[in-house]
Amino acid sequence: MHLKRVNLVVADLDRSLTVYRDILGFKVFEVSESPKSSYSYPVFNFPKRARSR
Repeated sequence: MHLKRVNLVVADLDRSLTVYRDILGFKVFEVSESPKSSYSYPVFNFPKRARSR
């Protein structure tokens, strides 16, 4: 199977990277920070204190 793009919403990015990258062997091509004005905050109901990256 070949996936072109996957976006994950996780509570702890560093911990999740350890699982997906280091244990499961996924390749991470980019981790970027989303601005507070991003559509992701209202769509996914992120708390105001959350960081989206």
